[in-house]
Amino acid sequence: RLYIKEYMEEKEGSVHLFLDTSKSMDYGEKKKSELMKELAAALAYISVSSQDHVKVYDLGKPGRPFTANNGKAGFRNLQVTLEKMEVGEKADILEGVRRTGNMAAGLTVILSDFLDEKYFPEKEEKNGELDLLLRYLAYQKQKVVLLHILAEEEVEIDMTGSWNLIDSEDETSKVMVDMEQDTIDRYKEQLNAFTKGLQVTCKKHGAIYHLCHTGQAFDKIIFDELRDIYEH
Repeated sequence: RLYIKEYMEEKEGSVHLFLDTSKSMDYGEKKKSELMKELAAALAYISVSSQDHVKVYDLGKPGRPFTANNGKAGFRNLQVTLEKMEVGEKADILEGVRRTGNMAAGLTVILSDFLDEKYFPEKEEKNGELDLLLRYLAYQKQKVVLLHILAEEEVEIDMTGSWNLIDSEDETSKVMVDMEQDTIDRYKEQLNAFTKGLQVTCKKHGAIYHLCHTGQAFDKIIFDELRDIYEH
């Protein structure tokens, strides 16, 4: 059977899944929020099957977590809860995690696109907001996994011509860009710096970082990309 092992000191561990329901997650032909919910359901299922205690948090409403239970009925309740989880709430990851209060020692998984200026490092080795988040979770005796979820369209750019780009979380913020090759190249450089900055900060704190996008096969993400979260 599958069971979360590497991060658990006890046979029955505590698993905390934090889902980012900010408006930016509602993007892509396949929505980022859809992949986020699929991953959360799979990780919760693996965990409760191993007798771990699982709580699922909507970061837009962190004070009302859902407790996942074992069995078909428990998993169906989890699916219904995830389906009803609405994207569009203003979600502050650090504040949302803090608002949950004291946490049982265990594993915390944060599922987000991290598209917030606070997570864009000024320098590759410096990410103040993520540093604070990981320090707080270490204080709460958590081992941490960041699942960085992007849309395939954000990773593989297939745009030409002039585009009026609008910030999904601030529709008053707009910019007109010509999608020429040098523009695409600069975007990819910035994206690489962004993801590398998150990865470097995670490594410094002993956390695990994974980049997932909606164009990947789901079973490949679970059984290949995320293999280090669980063991057979």
